[in-house]
Amino acid sequence: MRITNEMTENLLIPLQYTYPDKSLQCVLQAHIKKMDTRLTTPGKFVQVLEKTRVDNNHIKYKVQRKLPQFAIRFFNLNHILYDENIKIKEDSSIEIISEQTFGKIHMKSNLVFTFDENSKSTVCNGFIRTVNCPKIIKKLVTVYSQKTFKSERQEELSFCEM
Repeated sequence: MRITNEMTENLLIPLQYTYPDKSLQCVLQAHIKKMDTRLTTPGKFVQVLEKTRVDNNHIKYKVQRKLPQFAIRFFNLNHILYDENIKIKEDSSIEIISEQTFGKIHMKSNLVFTFDENSKSTVCNGFIRTVNCPKIIKKLVTVYSQKTFKSERQEELSFCEM
């Protein structure tokens, strides 16, 4: 079956997570530890294939992620490869951007981490923009994206606790 433009739509999935009582530096180090661990010991779903320090404020990872069952069946792909860029911004925020394409779907994730002085916590706000998502899997893509986002943040939080 051929998927036409009438059968797809664009999605904007908002994301938010708070690391209670954790500094921005702690969260940055936790994210780097998580990714470095995946470089040396591939996980069940995610493997980091390469790490490049572009400059003092920018690290680029090449990532391989196993797709969920619905995507494996729908697109006949087992995994996707993409780049993840971590940048420390001049305003002391951290930005993580990744772009992924599988089939005709293009997904771009933009996450910004800032420190909230009032709560003394680091907050991650962002979104995933999805272009050409088949309507038939819209709900699955949304739920999968939200669950994966939360799981990644919780894993980072566990590295902060170490």
